[in-house]
Amino acid sequence: MSRKQLIVSLGISLAATAAYLLWRRTRPAPRTHPHPDSLIIQPASPLTVVRQPNGSLRVQWQTAAPPVRLFASPDPHMRDALQLVAEPVGVDEILLADLDPAVRYYFMAEMADGRRHITAERLLPLATALNLRDIGGYETADGRTTRWGQIYRSGDFATLADDDVRYLERLGLRLICDLRTTEEVEKSHGRLPTNPQLTYRHTPIYERQQGAAHWLMVLVSNRKALPQVWQNDIYIERFVERGAEAFGRILTSLADGRQRPALLHCTAGKDRTGIAIALLLALLGVPDETVVADYTLSNAAYEAIYRTVEKDAQRLAVFGLQTADLFTILTAQGHVMQKTLNYLRQTYGSVEEYLMQRAAVSPATIQQLREGLLE
Repeated sequence: MSRKQLIVSLGISLAATAAYLLWRRTRPAPRTHPHPDSLIIQPASPLTVVRQPNGSLRVQWQTAAPPVRLFASPDPHMRDALQLVAEPVGVDEILLADLDPAVRYYFMAEMADGRRHITAERLLPLATALNLRDIGGYETADGRTTRWGQIYRSGDFATLADDDVRYLERLGLRLICDLRTTEEVEKSHGRLPTNPQLTYRHTPIYERQQGAAHWLMVLVSNRKALPQVWQNDIYIERFVERGAEAFGRILTSLADGRQRPALLHCTAGKDRTGIAIALLLALLGVPDETVVADYTLSNAAYEAIYRTVEKDAQRLAVFGLQTADLFTILTAQGHVMQKTLNYLRQTYGSVEEYLMQRAAVSPATIQQLREGLLE
């Protein structure tokens, strides 16, 4: 390297370092944007199960006919190993402190009017798994419910600890669909359960394309345009339109009962996974407000999602950009998913027609999905 090249290289390094230090010093206060938790819409449910900081489980209900008996079982179908854990009287919640935290429990409530409800924790209690959730328990417009313990969604497993690997193994997963790009997979393989019946299937929604310059231009020149670019260029054009066939392959895989329980994941479990799950829920007849609410639950993982991109975002400091400038794309904002669903119906007539026309999902596959994932 010549002396001139060395001086230029040193100057660039010093400028980048100075910009980074300035970025660290001038990061906006949290009040610049709403707190991510405020963007969460809780899905409606007659019964909910939420793990408390001490590991106990709080079961709550909001029904005219309250539960009179509550059973727990590691079987999502509630056919085996039922254990009576409570007979609540005159209360609207109970706290369960004696269940094994290493076991994935499902709960069946016998209601005072004779009905039965099955519920479980939606967010799985894995300390090192990013945004891992179960999409069971959602009511459809015709009164059915999505089955628990069949379809999970998450971010990647780059930092999965041994205990969490064993927890995943006990879920009995048959299929993991990885929606990330080849580049992302090569960068971070992650850890997977070792179930002998488990199939890993790489199904990228898109591969890296030339487009970083466009994003950078938007961020530098007109940051206010970022939400529109995110909605139209990414969610609609890149995901819904160009990724249609990949989404079709994923849903076709999920229709095969031999490949369930199944888990879909991308890097954060928010966008590509979010659309795949939204397509599935809408196809099953889950109302938009519930589909959107499920999507916004990713905001509970905002801090972890932030950390996954902060290192890369620091490179933007030389352009005067901060990670906070990416708030729009780091959060799951309900209106983004609602506009995506609206686009599908306005363009194709329905989510079902989109999947058949653009994603090559057959009517027989749609019927299999409904029969296998609803009860």
